[in-house]
Amino acid sequence: MNTDDYSRRRFVRRGLTLAGVAFAWSTFQSNSFARQAKVKSPTNPDEALAELSAGNKRYVTGKNIHRDFGPERPALAEGQQPFAIILGCADSRVAPELAFDQSRGRLFVVRLAGNFVDDNGLASMEFGASVLGACLIMVLGHNECGAVKAAVNVVTKNAQLPGHLPGLVANLRPAVEKAQQETGSLVDNAIRYAPEGGRIDLAVEAGADGAVFRVDDTGPGIPPDQRERVFDPFYRALGTDEFGSGLGLSIVKTIADRIGAGVSLGQSGSGGLQVAVSIPRSLICQGSG
Repeated sequence: MNTDDYSRRRFVRRGLTLAGVAFAWSTFQSNSFARQAKVKSPTNPDEALAELSAGNKRYVTGKNIHRDFGPERPALAEGQQPFAIILGCADSRVAPELAFDQSRGRLFVVRLAGNFVDDNGLASMEFGASVLGACLIMVLGHNECGAVKAAVNVVTKNAQLPGHLPGLVANLRPAVEKAQQETGSLVDNAIRYAPEGGRIDLAVEAGADGAVFRVDDTGPGIPPDQRERVFDPFYRALGTDEFGSGLGLSIVKTIADRIGAGVSLGQSGSGGLQVAVSIPRSLICQGSG
């Protein structure tokens, strides 16, 4: 037997086998993409919101749909049909397509550091709604926004920013100044975070050096390593599902610092949070008899 002929025949057979496998895989990918293309897109705001909620649940639980982006390219080159417009921050940790587990072409995303709307952003959203047909606009917020923190530092500490950042922060400044005027309530915070059927204890203790006002609750408390951070504006303790701005304790601390009082956090007797406000004797108004 001619070994050269045998080797050539074996090479050809293997080549045909690999070509067949490649063709079958390509066909499988095309069919898979065709099935994805047949998935009905939401046609009204309720359906769109439900789809975003379901996608976010998949993202949070780690059950994201596996997507092959390659087969999508030909169809996306022909056009896009997003069902929702997402206004979000430019923060690299918050990608809407990932957070809502959506493939390309289904979300029309407008992102800007600080998550605010200027004329260009508004025009972009109008295009997504009136031209592309998106039926829902969602404003996507997040914690630990660097742009918002910068705006807070400019307002409260007169921080100086480089480059074009002052122009960006100028759009956020009115919201920060308005937030400064809000009053924080330790009792409201305690009621909000106390579980159903929980208990809140208020106490005032007078001493030679002044008075201490304490609020104890039976809520989840705040871990020791986070207690100093909760005084930062807009910071919310990890694992907190309750709605809030993250300004309550920050406002209380700011007011206390301005008048010369003190604020400390600890653990209540029931395992919840204890907030103590120490008021020096010099600040306590004495009645005249």
